[in-house]
Amino acid sequence: MTAARTCRAVIGIGSNSIRMLVAEDTPEGVRSATRFREDVRPFAGLTPDGLSEDSIDRIVASVEKLLALAKSCGSISACLVATSAVRDAANADAFSFRILDRTGLRLRVLSGEEEARLSLKGCSSSDSDGVIDIGGGSTEIAVERGGETTAVSLQIGAVRLARKTNGLNKYEYISMRAAIERDIRNAAHKFTIDPPVRWVGVGGTCTTIARIDANGERAIEGRALERGAVERISDMLSNMNATERAQVPGLSAKRVDVIVPGAWIMVACMRALNIKRLIVTERGNLDGVLADPPPGLAPLRLG
Repeated sequence: MTAARTCRAVIGIGSNSIRMLVAEDTPEGVRSATRFREDVRPFAGLTPDGLSEDSIDRIVASVEKLLALAKSCGSISACLVATSAVRDAANADAFSFRILDRTGLRLRVLSGEEEARLSLKGCSSSDSDGVIDIGGGSTEIAVERGGETTAVSLQIGAVRLARKTNGLNKYEYISMRAAIERDIRNAAHKFTIDPPVRWVGVGGTCTTIARIDANGERAIEGRALERGAVERISDMLSNMNATERAQVPGLSAKRVDVIVPGAWIMVACMRALNIKRLIVTERGNLDGVLADPPPGLAPLRLG
């Protein structure tokens, strides 16, 4: 008799989107099955008082939709984590209660360092790898050596920076780009003494740049990006207006406004860390959560 499939789901509230990974438990370990995405952009709803009511409503509705999809995929449990946008929200506790009341899911807000460690865990099985995870609200860098992980989280993200670029002139653009490179370089010294053999790029910016490099091809898992190619793509996008960027093969219309600062971050990371080649993956912190759940995570039993 064939054993029944056992699937688990993890939902992640990011800054640019809400994602879900449904994966199957096998004797060999966790096997990724299906990925889902809701383009809600939680960071756009972040105000000095926290997440706006409209943003909370949209996030909760998306989580409810993904939870229903998890059940339809045969998941026996689901868990919920959040990163930069919720981490920054003044009303994160009230938001967590709203999610719990509507869905039954207990939200686990990841620290920046946890996010970095989980991204590394999710995309690498080797202690010779390092990871760069460029998100909407923050960028994480992590390297493992001898069972010990060095990780940093920077308040530099594609959506966060896109907010600041509106209305800037050419010289202000140059100044902001220089500031990004300076901040990343200041953090990079932790990783340059004993650099990893291979660097892996995680997040929507990295996968988008890979698809542009592949002239719109969707299958980019494991694609190698040379630093020169990333620099050329970054310069090309920076010199286009939004209408022109919308015509670039591989660039989703939903990323037209955030891809330029995202590309700046990617170039800055590669320069600061002396990365000549970056391997792109669609795996990330959700894979890490499934493989090695963080303390305090409380899955909800489904069915």
